[in-house]
Amino acid sequence: MSTSLTRTTLPGILMRLVIGTLLSIALAWWGGPQLAQSYLPILKWAYTQVDTDNDIIALAVGEHGVNHGDDRVYALTIAPHPYIYVGDRMVSTNTQGRGRVSVLTAYLWQPFVVALPLLLAWPVRRCREWSIRAIVLLSVGSIVVMVDLPTLMWSEVWSYYITSVAPDRFSALLIWGHLLKNGGQTLFGIVVAVLAVGLGQAWQSSMPVNSNGA
Repeated sequence: MSTSLTRTTLPGILMRLVIGTLLSIALAWWGGPQLAQSYLPILKWAYTQVDTDNDIIALAVGEHGVNHGDDRVYALTIAPHPYIYVGDRMVSTNTQGRGRVSVLTAYLWQPFVVALPLLLAWPVRRCREWSIRAIVLLSVGSIVVMVDLPTLMWSEVWSYYITSVAPDRFSALLIWGHLLKNGGQTLFGIVVAVLAVGLGQAWQSSMPVNSNGA
């Protein structure tokens, strides 16, 4: 019969939750700027995979973003292709024009900031479960940000075309972008935490119990 290595009482869970929250905030504050800068090449590549209607002129980390005041942002400048389809309409564009959008760099680590305290708070039965949780957090969390950040930037660009050409048109991309900016990142963090805990417990349940409980 296996026993939990961490306290399953409410005070124990709350204590780990608070410690995890403080730890995740400290890590984001300490490593956030370097992480945002190092992620630039990946973000640029990922954006070119989703947006085939515009060329990237510049993508950089800045402190004065569009509609974001002095917050640190990813600032994107794009040039449109000569012709772009908006729904069933082909739109002629000014190729000399430039579009500028920005998204908060904090979106990069927000799912991790949410997931880490939850992973630490939930009790474990064997030590190896921590490593499984860490692997799932890093792998699934990385996939999440590789998808949501580029598509969020794309939705900001696409909103210009929709507003100018077809303001009444339904756009799943704009709804997706609205979701990401209004709690979607938090929801993804919770999902990542649930996956990490569930997979960790499933993995450990299939492993034989050693005499030392590891």
